[in-house]
Amino acid sequence: MGKITELTAEQAAMLTAMQDEYLRYGLNCDPADRPRANSAFERIYQRLSLGAPWVIWVSSPLGAHLARAMLAAAGSRAQVGAQVRAQVRAQVWDQVGDQKIDFMPAALFGQHDAGWVAWVVAAVAIGVKLRSDTADTFRIFLDLCQSCMWAYAFRGAVIACDRPAAIHRDKIGRLHNTSGPAMAFRDGWTIHAVHGVRVPGWIIEQPSRITVATIESEQNSEIKRVMIERFGWDRYAQESGAEVVDHDERWGTLYRRVAGTEPILWLGVINRSPEPDGSFRRYVLPVHPELRPLPDPAVPSEDFGAPQTLTAFNAVASTFGMTGAAYAAQLSAES
Repeated sequence: MGKITELTAEQAAMLTAMQDEYLRYGLNCDPADRPRANSAFERIYQRLSLGAPWVIWVSSPLGAHLARAMLAAAGSRAQVGAQVRAQVRAQVWDQVGDQKIDFMPAALFGQHDAGWVAWVVAAVAIGVKLRSDTADTFRIFLDLCQSCMWAYAFRGAVIACDRPAAIHRDKIGRLHNTSGPAMAFRDGWTIHAVHGVRVPGWIIEQPSRITVATIESEQNSEIKRVMIERFGWDRYAQESGAEVVDHDERWGTLYRRVAGTEPILWLGVINRSPEPDGSFRRYVLPVHPELRPLPDPAVPSEDFGAPQTLTAFNAVASTFGMTGAAYAAQLSAES
């Protein structure tokens, strides 16, 4: 057959339906189909001329990593993941497209492979032909995609993970839940996230623990932003005793509060690039008390730059390691 350069209307509609179908596989929270997964593992090992593996089922990725550590400690360090990856790439991927697959070492992704599996299924649906041996190998990964979560391959054993018990997402598909775990597993292990930002569970489960002190001790700016959103931006500014030093509609609001003997400055900014849902995120960026430009992390000996006038624009510039004048010149050159 000739090279496919465009889709018919029927093919486009079919691929849209297929996308929805495989997204459901990826988000499936039903208990794992263990017989189907066990059969797939046996076929993988047969194709590698290995005996049928002992399949150890666990309820979460945490359980999988604990079991993996126990097997490694027991001496089962010989892993077959590299062989699996090589065979999949040689027999499936290279026939469909010349792109690279970076599997996690010694791991099979199960339902998290739904996107890749859907890509191959879609290619076949519009006319791409697979050799019979390639099709047999691909069906193994199709079965895993539709039956379980992650699995770790060892010589003689597979650690297989059950599907999650619950997944919560926001309107654009990011892990999100402000009243409990964004992802929960049957053994009690959980993942908490707010609009795709993974956070410690207590921020969601015990928001009363969020204080000015805990906010300011957090080093991750994304987590800090979530903490302030749950605490309340106005409340944060008020309870921290902050004063507004400068405000600029384009560059944000520069706040200052005195903690001990040294003032603390931070910039409240609104990201100028909209989120996929059209909203604009607010951030808190710590800055030097004198707005000295940050040193270049690639130059270990470099120090902070010279002090600047306390303005919101200079604060933004300092986060890029620049003075306000240098940043203004750069913006002018780019416009």
